[in-house]
Amino acid sequence: SIKTSKYNAFTFLPRSLFEQFRRTANQYFLVISILMVLGTYTSLFYSPLTPYSTIAPLSFILGVTMAKEGVEDMKRHKSDVKVNE
Repeated sequence: SIKTSKYNAFTFLPRSLFEQFRRTANQYFLVISILMVLGTYTSLFYSPLTPYSTIAPLSFILGVTMAKEGVEDMKRHKSDVKVNE
């Protein structure tokens, strides 16, 4: 049987997040977001911006990319079923 899909229902979220955070840009924005949260909600240092100014775009990009990957993987699952008949 041929299997070209990457994910299943249980592994989609962890594997997809792992793949997303392998990208340096996503790691960078995650670190900046964490620093901004620390600067806003602790007394370690002062952050002039709210952390949501980086968390919101990062979440949006991750969500859109994960949705795209999910749709592509569903197509792979359907193709696998068709080929394995």
